[in-house]
Amino acid sequence: MTSMAPPPPALPPPSGGGVVSRRPTQLRTTTASGSVKLTAEDRTDVLVEKGGYAVLLDDGTVEVRTTKRSSSLEVRCPSGTDVVIGTASGGVELVGDFGTVSVSSASGSIRTGRVDVADLRTVSGKVGVEECRGRCRVSTKSGTITVTGAGEADLSSVSGRVQIERVDGAVVVRTVSGSTTIGAAGAGPVGVQSISGSIVVRLPPGVRPSIRSSGRRRVTSTCEPGDDVVVDVATVSGSVDIGPGSG
Repeated sequence: MTSMAPPPPALPPPSGGGVVSRRPTQLRTTTASGSVKLTAEDRTDVLVEKGGYAVLLDDGTVEVRTTKRSSSLEVRCPSGTDVVIGTASGGVELVGDFGTVSVSSASGSIRTGRVDVADLRTVSGKVGVEECRGRCRVSTKSGTITVTGAGEADLSSVSGRVQIERVDGAVVVRTVSGSTTIGAAGAGPVGVQSISGSIVVRLPPGVRPSIRSSGRRRVTSTCEPGDDVVVDVATVSGSVDIGPGSG
């Protein structure tokens, strides 16, 4: 009786599965309904801990692919990594220090740690940014936007609340009915457009703004007028309050 040869061993996913042992030029991933959590830390490789495997492309990009359409991903990567993420309904969380970050989601929330540049877009999810050293661009329709600190900011929401605690340079905020609160350093112009949402702008003590306004509502300001920084506000029915911050 002739013995049958044993079946060939199963092939691992490309690039060895869970680990790519080199620093990526960029990390990229797309999911359908699963969440994505990236942790940037002191390491030189990319480790996929859950939900997928890593593929090293010819240009040095590491692409993380899910094992199933609904898989949630957990990945560890080097600090300073540039990231591109796309999801349909899954939330995205970035923990640690990243480079340039681009995230788009249909309904998932987005949270980031410290980044160099951010471009974050979601339809109905809320967005939170811990620190963006450069330009921070965020767009959502009904989710809230909260930014702790940014170099520059361009924020857009339809009905969600917008709050930026500190922006060093120029800031532009566009809303329809969501309230807006801005803590500006006074080193760049402030522009806010709203239909019915309230507007609050806080400037450092002693900064004398040049206030330009349009709309039906009267602007309330407790700052001494001057030409240190331009504050341009436009609203139809929302209140406007401009004044010095706490320090």
